[in-house]
Amino acid sequence: MITPQMTGAIDAIARDMPNFHVGRFDVRFESMGALRAGRGFSIIEVNGAGSEAVHAWDPALTLRQAYAIVFEKQRRIFEIGAAMRRRGFRPARFGAMAHHYFRQQRLIRRYPPSN
Repeated sequence: MITPQMTGAIDAIARDMPNFHVGRFDVRFESMGALRAGRGFSIIEVNGAGSEAVHAWDPALTLRQAYAIVFEKQRRIFEIGAAMRRRGFRPARFGAMAHHYFRQQRLIRRYPPSN
C-alpha cells in the first residue's frame, strides 16, 4: 500500500522534526486513495523510538517471528544511538529522563479523553 507520494509526504514531516530518526505516526485519513497520494491525512500521534513495532502483533505471525521483529527494531535503535554518540550527542541523564517522564504524566492528565 506504500507509495512514493505517501513516503514523500511523511518523510517531509519527519525531517521537519529535529533529530527524529525512528518512530511511528498514527494517522487518520480521508480515504486510502488520498493517503496513498500523500494527502488528506492528519497525524494524531507521534510515537518515538520507544514505541511498539505494531506489526509484530499480527496474529498471523509466529511468536518467533514477532520476537524477531521486536529485536530487529531494538538492534537498529542501538545502531542509531551509537551513531549519534559518535557525532557528539550524549545520552540523557537519569534526572533529565525522570523530569521529562513526570512532565509527560502531568500533560497526559490534561488531555481530553478519547472516544
